[in-house]
Order: sequence, then structure tokens, then C-alpha cells
Amino acid sequence: MAITKTNRKLFGDAFTLFLAGLKVAESILVDPKIFILNAMHKNTVSVVNSKPVKIISVSQTTPANSPNPSLSDQITHLAKKKNQDLQSSRVPTTRIGRFFQYTSLAAGVGVGALTESIRRTVSPSSSSSSLLMSPSNVDLIVKQLSRMRGAALKLGQMLSIQDSTVVSPELEEMLLRVQNAANYMPDSQLQVVMRKELGPKWESLFTSFDKTPFAAASIGQVHFATIENSDFQKVAVKVQYPGVSTSIASDLANLSTMITFSNLLPRGMYLDNTIKVSRIELEWECDYVREKESMQRFRELIKDSNAIYVPKVVESLSTSQILTSEFVEGVTIAEVAVMDQKVRDWKRQIQLLDFGATREFDSSFANNYIRLLYAAFKNKREDMVHYSKELGFLTGLESETMTNAHVSSLMHLSLPFRTEGSFDFTNQDITAKVRELIPIMLKERLTPPPDETYSLHRKLSGAFLLCARIGARVRCADLFTEAIQKTGISF
Repeated sequence: MAITKTNRKLFGDAFTLFLAGLKVAESILVDPKIFILNAMHKNTVSVVNSKPVKIISVSQTTPANSPNPSLSDQITHLAKKKNQDLQSSRVPTTRIGRFFQYTSLAAGVGVGALTESIRRTVSPSSSSSSLLMSPSNVDLIVKQLSRMRGAALKLGQMLSIQDSTVVSPELEEMLLRVQNAANYMPDSQLQVVMRKELGPKWESLFTSFDKTPFAAASIGQVHFATIENSDFQKVAVKVQYPGVSTSIASDLANLSTMITFSNLLPRGMYLDNTIKVSRIELEWECDYVREKESMQRFRELIKDSNAIYVPKVVESLSTSQILTSEFVEGVTIAEVAVMDQKVRDWKRQIQLLDFGATREFDSSFANNYIRLLYAAFKNKREDMVHYSKELGFLTGLESETMTNAHVSSLMHLSLPFRTEGSFDFTNQDITAKVRELIPIMLKERLTPPPDETYSLHRKLSGAFLLCARIGARVRCADLFTEAIQKTGISF
């Protein structure tokens, strides 16, 4: 069997990841404190969730009894099936237990890559895909991260917002699967958490409680229950997985080691920043008291709005690891995409859920960011560069290529605000144009984005992609002008 230069490199890459598992073990066993601190010292930021919102008071375009079910009906069926397909698995709660999970994952992926390398050598194929991202390894990673939950699943979900221009198609596919994957903890673990937080007779606090969750994510799972209440009886009870909040630093240190050894992400992704972003966001999301307060504050801020609704919190059934709130019904954004245009252009009411990673921005950042948007709105290049430096997007030492790419991306992204009348998100090519610039910026940029923009841009991109997904037509220019006038900022 002839071993070519390419095959030798593939063997080397696979063996390197196998060694990463051993390196994780060695680092933690020799000096766990130093290992964790080394992974935490790098600089970055925070992120706000951009999970799907729910919409109520809308009508479907296809009757429920139609002989040809609409996409909406199919989506509803798939949603029910997904809940039925949720799997129960015990959450590793101890640091040692989680450590061995990561070590076995790294070693397993390494062995899988070696096996795939041998297979390709024995049976040459035209496949140019990564050895590490072979179908068997992808299945292994998704399955393991789904069991681990916590930092492992959260980092995968955060990286999943990238596309194949930034990461390989194989990695993109895996991240998308991770984004929608999570097991739920068995009843034995659920009982431990509920008794600890609400007392040994916690079940008596509810009229009914479904012990099989209808949703499971990276931090916790959500159960449907009913209570005796004059305002509402149906509630959603979010229960945090045990051990998640105390394992954030070590989990992210382990993940950082494995990702660094694998070389799956480009240099311009600033993995150290993503790791720190994940740590800050995870700490916020694990603080259910903070989330409860954010939820209540936002509810107060929009109390006079008929377009937005925030569910009420049940104080007596909420703790640091349990958050109980009013259960709201509706349809998903995916279903809105098949409804008539009037509904897609203007929803009657949006339900806002999940305030775990809510954050505020100080006036200095907010004012400069608004000025940057206004500069793009008015097509003022010098002002765009100036405020980009003020905010930290640019250092002033960038190449002309990088500066041009940055300014071009601002112009593309501000197009909806510069379009008179309604902007049609269905026919836009903004995402394609910005995508073309990403490789240049990843290669040429000298600094990571400002701390605050990780959360802000994730939310803004979520809103943009949401409008594109449902094919909305929005008076962006009018809305932007109205918003600018309300700020009172002079330009």
C-alpha cells in the first residue's frame, strides 16, 4: 500500500486530534487550576440569544383539513415528532465525570479520523472532505455534545451561526445538528433538582406537572405544568441541568484544547474570543434570578405595546435554578413563512421568550454605534471609518483592502435603511455580498470586533434573517428615521 505525502498529512492530522484527548487528560491531572486559568485569560465578550420567537393571532393559508397539507402542517408534525424523539440521558455533573467525557470524545474522533484515513488509502476516492468530519465522527460528536449539554452544546450552537464561507461544509452541517440537539435528564436527576429548589413536596405546588419536557437545550429543559392562579393556569417551568453552572470554565478549557489541536477554524475567527463570549453568556444564562429580573424589566418597558408580549413570571415557583413563567401558545416563525403577505409584513403580536443572556449597552457605545449607522445611511465613508475606529472595529493600521472590505460590508448591511418605501427581504442579495467579503476580513483584520457587538450583531443578524425567512416587506427607512429622531443625537 503506497503512502503518499497527502496521506501522511492526513494520518498526522488525525493522530494530532487523538493526542489532543491525551493532552486534555494530562493538563487536568497534572495541574487542573493552571490549565483552567490558562484557558480563561484570553480576551472577549458576551452574546445575546437569538432563539425563535412565537407569533399568535395569525391565520394559516391552507385549511387544516386540506387534502394536501401545507408546509405549516408539515412543520407542526415535525415539531411534535421532535418532542417525541427527545432522548433521556443522565447529565454528567462532576468535573471528573465531564473531563472523561471530553477525553473520550477527543480520542474517539482521533481514532475515527485514523480509520477514515486508512479507508481512503486502501480505497482511494475523490473525497476532499476533512478526515475529522467524516460521517461517523460527526455522529459521534453530535451524540456526545447532546449528552454533555452546558458549555459543550452552547459553544457548538454559537459557532453554528457561521456558514460554509467561514467553516467547512462538513463542520457547518455538524454545527447545525448540534444547534438542534439536546437530551433531557432522567426523572431521577429532575427530582433531585426540584426537591433542592422547591422542597421535598414540590409536586404539591402544581396542579399538574409533565415530567417529560417539551423542550431541551444547552442549559436546561422546559416542562409544561398547571397551577392555581387567578390570571393564568398554564405555566412553562425551566429547570437547569445539575452541574452546568459549576463546570463552565473547565468545559470551555477542554473544548478550546480540542478545537485548537484540530485546526478546524480559521485564524480570523478569534477562537479565544468565542470561548470568552461563551463563558460570559453561560454565566448569565445559568443565573435564573438575573433572567427573571431581566424578563420582568422588559415586560415593564413594553407594557403599553400591543405588538410585543412578555410572559408573566411566577415568583413563588422561581429560584436560582428554576424559572416558572406564563405558558404562551402560538406558531413558530417557520410557519409564518407560508402565510399570506399581510401577515408576514406585520405580525399582530410577538411573544418574546428566553432572557438568559440579556445585556445593556452604555450610552457611549450606543451613541457611537448610532452615529456609525447614520454615516452608512448617508453614505459618508470618512465618518464610517472614524466611528469604526472609535468603536474598535478598526485600529487605524489596517490595509486598504481590509478597510475597503469593512466599509463595503457596512454599505451592504445598511441598504434596507437607504431604500425608499418598503424593503423586500425576499429578493435581497445582501447576505451573498457580505459573504463574499468574509474571507478578506478574516485574513486581513487586526483585531476582534468590539465586546458589545457580539451580542448586538447576533441579535440584529437574527432579525434580518428572520425577515428574509418569512419574506417580509418592511418600511426600514421610515423606521430608521423615526428611531434616529427619538435619540436626540446630533450628527
